[in-house]
Parts: sequence; structure tokens; C-alpha cells
Amino acid sequence: MRGRNSPIFSNIKDGKAMATRKLSLEELQAVTRLAKQWGRIVVKHAFGEQGPSLDVDFAQMEEVACAAARGLTEGALEAATTQQGQLLGEKQPCPQCGKLCTVGSDERPLRAKGRKERGRGPFQSGLLSQ
Repeated sequence: MRGRNSPIFSNIKDGKAMATRKLSLEELQAVTRLAKQWGRIVVKHAFGEQGPSLDVDFAQMEEVACAAARGLTEGALEAATTQQGQLLGEKQPCPQCGKLCTVGSDERPLRAKGRKERGRGPFQSGLLSQ
């Protein structure tokens, strides 16, 4: 029996198996509830304590919501990729030469599902040969 955090190798990249762990429906719903709470904070920040005035239409509200969603997505992906990259340690076997090489990282354009390229986020860029 596989534990909750055990890797499931289903993705293949460059001929190498990549581990995946799916969040449960309950975990995803908890994330949605947390983001919804942040939405209330964003509205207060954008429109003040009293919320949007009567001269603010739905399109303007939607614009604020979309800007918040972009920022939340970028922040979550930056944090997740940075934390994941730190798990690699300083050296890993190089996929090209097989030797132990120093792990490096670069700033790369952030590309999320269903979005055009926006912002920049840290992504583990591969190994630096030594």
C-alpha cells in the first residue's frame, strides 16, 4: 500500500520518470476557501473598508478579481517552485553526462495553464556542469 506522500511515477520528461502527488478533493476545496478569504481582503484593499461604491460596475470588479487571481497564481507558483528546487540539494546527477553537477536556478518567464506568459518566477533550470 502506498503512503499519502509516496511518489507516483506517471510523467516522463527527457526519458526520466517524474514523481507526481495529487491533492485530494478536500485539500483543493480548502485551498479554494483560503483564496476566497483573500478575495475579501483584496476587495477591501482595492475599494476601501466600505467596499465598491455604486459607481463601480461589475466589469471593474471583475478586473480587480482577475488581477488578484493573477497575483495569487504567480505567488503560489513562485513559492512552490522555489521550495521544490531547494529539495534538490546542491548536487544532482546530470541528465546529459550522468556526473554529479551543481544545481543552478534561473529566473524564467512564468507560464501557468490557461494563461499567456506573464511575470517572472524562479524555476529550477537544470544542472551546471563542473
